[in-house]
Amino acid sequence: MLDFIAEVAQAEGLDDYRVVVNVGPGAGQTVFHLHWHILSGALTGRMA
Repeated sequence: MLDFIAEVAQAEGLDDYRVVVNVGPGAGQTVFHLHWHILSGALTGRMA
């Protein structure tokens, strides 16, 4: 799966990115299936 994420990021022209998966309501998951967020750009706010 991580190979696929790297391929998608490269196809979108992203050199630097982070991958986020929310698991459970406390983490903000509202749709209960596995999906990945590929985020680029500067971090904003605090990562907890």
